[in-house]
Amino acid sequence: MQQQPTYDWKRFWYPQGSQILTDNRGYLIDPTSEWSKYAPTKLVEIEKLADIPCLVLLGEPGIGKTKTIERYVAHKAKDKPEQLLHLNLNSHGSEDRLIRKLFESPKFQSWIRGNQNLEIVLDSLDDCLLRISNVMALLIDEFSQYKENANRLFLRIACRTAVWQPEFESELRGIWGQDSVKVYELAPLHQAAVKYAGQRQGIENPDAFLQAIWDKQLVSLARKPITLNVLLGKYLKDGSFFKENTLFSIYFEGCQILCDEELQSDLRNPRRKENLDLEYRFIIAARIAFVTMFARRDAIWVGAACKKDCIEDLDFRELSSGYEKANEHNFPVDEAAIDEVLGTGLFVGYGSQRIGWAHRTYAEFLAAWYLVEREIPLKQLKTLFLSPEDPDHRLIPQLHETAAWLSSMREDFRELITRTDPNVVLRSDIPTDANIRASIVASLLKQYESRKIFDRGGDKYRFYEKLKHPEIGKQLRPYLYDQSKQIDARSLAIDIVEVCQVAELEDELVDIALDSSQPIDLRVDAARVITSIGSIDTKRKLEPLATEPLPEDKDDYLKGYALQATWQTGDLSVEELFQSLTPQQEILKFEIAQNLQISDLPYALDWLKQQGARHFSHPFAGLGDNLLFRAWQHFEVPEIQDGFTEVALTQWRKHQSIIICNTELEDEFESLLSKEPQKRRLLLAKAVLLMAKAGDNSNLITITPPDKILSTKDFFYALKNLKSSEDEKVQKIWANLIQHCFNSCELEQQELKKIDAIIQTTESNQILHNLFKARLDDIELDSDEARELKANYMNRQSIKQATKNKLLDPLPKEEVIRYLGKFEAGDTSAWWHLTRELTLTPTSSRRYRNYEPTRHH
Repeated sequence: MQQQPTYDWKRFWYPQGSQILTDNRGYLIDPTSEWSKYAPTKLVEIEKLADIPCLVLLGEPGIGKTKTIERYVAHKAKDKPEQLLHLNLNSHGSEDRLIRKLFESPKFQSWIRGNQNLEIVLDSLDDCLLRISNVMALLIDEFSQYKENANRLFLRIACRTAVWQPEFESELRGIWGQDSVKVYELAPLHQAAVKYAGQRQGIENPDAFLQAIWDKQLVSLARKPITLNVLLGKYLKDGSFFKENTLFSIYFEGCQILCDEELQSDLRNPRRKENLDLEYRFIIAARIAFVTMFARRDAIWVGAACKKDCIEDLDFRELSSGYEKANEHNFPVDEAAIDEVLGTGLFVGYGSQRIGWAHRTYAEFLAAWYLVEREIPLKQLKTLFLSPEDPDHRLIPQLHETAAWLSSMREDFRELITRTDPNVVLRSDIPTDANIRASIVASLLKQYESRKIFDRGGDKYRFYEKLKHPEIGKQLRPYLYDQSKQIDARSLAIDIVEVCQVAELEDELVDIALDSSQPIDLRVDAARVITSIGSIDTKRKLEPLATEPLPEDKDDYLKGYALQATWQTGDLSVEELFQSLTPQQEILKFEIAQNLQISDLPYALDWLKQQGARHFSHPFAGLGDNLLFRAWQHFEVPEIQDGFTEVALTQWRKHQSIIICNTELEDEFESLLSKEPQKRRLLLAKAVLLMAKAGDNSNLITITPPDKILSTKDFFYALKNLKSSEDEKVQKIWANLIQHCFNSCELEQQELKKIDAIIQTTESNQILHNLFKARLDDIELDSDEARELKANYMNRQSIKQATKNKLLDPLPKEEVIRYLGKFEAGDTSAWWHLTRELTLTPTSSRRYRNYEPTRHH
């Protein structure tokens, strides 16, 4: 059978509810790319979330959750497979089987009896809900029994975003703790990943493929692996894309391509032949989709006889009966026809003698299409889709995606669910007809007003653009003005204003933001939207909120957005900006740094110096990183040189690097230090002068900071500065730096001209002579000085050898305790002495790079 293509690409996750940044074409900004330093995000790879006790992994259909989790599991299994339990819940159709495979498994039972950790990875919770409706309650009941040992249990559970229930999340927090449960969503693909997929599939000109996607406005589909594969299949087959860009047309043609693929032989039936035309295969595939979706079966059993304990499987013989219609002809559906369709690209093997859908989304689409082809009456559709137990007769949650597809194909069905589940209609193709869009908006507002639907995770936000119509401003205005309306409905109206860019409501947004009688959360929403779509004149109206304290704005979010809007107008001076900043305005870190004039940077650097040494948890950590990186780009300006160097020394005195929380910026800065030696040496010279004035020693440059300010290539530059200086304090620092450059190279690597230069300089410079005295003057072999030098040399050699072999023995316990005592006494330098003893220098281990010892540590 045809296997779905796999790609060795990095996927990224982001905290639910947070925003992700896209480039000018709508792709995710790759956090590993050069551009990411200009747009820092909260994107992380799943491996970086390993320390979270209970991790919820969400994503929309076809986004690639399962593939990403499978790669993660394969990687983890290489380490301690006995402490990893992975289950794909789509193959569990009964409570008993789930309990056997999970809670009665040997690994779980071993965890109960022992004291080791166990990591449980549960994928496809949404698929399991199709067959075990109470699976969430079941998991809570079972895990609750082991609440006392939850500190040894790491749970990862994956589910579609739309199906995830916040109530289940609350129950998980009751077991693992409020702060131990984190919810992340899988981000879409970035452009480099799409290009890589094209290359892997054999597209000769992947740049032309990307351009064609852009020209046809298909970026939103290319960002998802499942629809990207459809685009790739179409492009490889025809060298072009679809006539219509609707989801329906793309999935219809995409499923046809998969259904028309050359059949692949398998071990079960190597003599399988092609006998059916495409239209016949397609309607049979749709029949299979309908049965599997509404019978709640995930896999099809193709063995000799269906096993009794596989109640979640559908015997393929049950599908072969009766007739289907294609090309205006009825034809019988026999076992050979079913067998042929199961060999197309729509299906993949689920193990021995089991076949399932290559992706559930194909089944959801085809099941909806089958209902349309069969002309199923609306009355019967109600019995299939609506929950009889729900007093409002809303959709069965597990059928939301199929219902969304059907609503884009059947007008009567769309009208039906618009009244009860307008949030589901949002996921479908919505006609451009203004009346239809207005009815959906009205139903959404009504449902939010009555608190029957919510958007806690913000996953519906991206769909609101489909609602834009000529009269939308008039429709939303009452919800902006009327304070008697429910706050969730008013917040929804504000979000729609932003996404649909309803400029005619800017004045209403300003009124809300300035009105102290309005709920603070609503005022924050209004101010946020003004920063996004407001005109310059509208943004100016928020200035009163930007500079004065607001008691009701405890988190300073309102002030932050007002400050951002005022800063965008260009009316705010740099002094007013920084004097108004509070820690909560860290949200401005990128915009402030990029929009500062070069003449503003000296003031910004002086302000940053006044904030003291920054560490990872410092309130202005990110802002400082962006300011310093921007300042380095203009380091040739004398005033910027002074301010930058002062901030650098402030950092180094507390054993912190210059860039401290953005690893991408940090790596780029280190690269620039190497690529721009003239600027780096200018920083070095400025630092030496300020260090001498402050009484600092050279350790700030040679030992403490992780930044690679001093290179062995700076030997002659340091020697030149030593000779040209008349200040004894400055000379001492340069002399120490020269010694460090010389000692950093192996003796056989020292150039003769360096040795000659030292000898010549020591004849006229006593400070340098004293440092190199042991190398220049005669020493009695049996003297105390000779013995001390020998001991120091042997010690250095042993440390070098231990570092090289990575076999350094741990420090004695009493040594560690002694250093810990120094930490408690407030000796922050003790950390660096300890790491040096362990040969973990600041540049050798990123783990310790931004650590600032304090009493609470």
